[in-house]
Amino acid sequence: MRDNFKQFEKLNCAVLGISTDTTKSHAKFDQKNKLSFTLLADDKKQTVIGYEVWGEKEFMGRQYIGTIRTSFLIDPEGKIRKIYGEVHPKRHIAEVLKDLNKIQNPKK
Repeated sequence: MRDNFKQFEKLNCAVLGISTDTTKSHAKFDQKNKLSFTLLADDKKQTVIGYEVWGEKEFMGRQYIGTIRTSFLIDPEGKIRKIYGEVHPKRHIAEVLKDLNKIQNPKK
């Protein structure tokens, strides 16, 4: 998202990130990665639970509870227009931009 932020700005789209890490951790991450969008802290896990993205995960054969990487495309009225449950970083941006263009220009 950081590297393609200008494309989202051109489409008048706000980009927000959220994780269950602390604000202190986010500040370090932001400084290290020079983020161009806001990263929100959900250290009480209210948002990830509300959006149903807190659950069982598996990594290298080990199961654990954590945040399931998901993106939401939300319109200006607050309606979720699309949920991206399996985020593939290399093609995710193009997919989101395509869907955003469809929403903003439905007749094209």
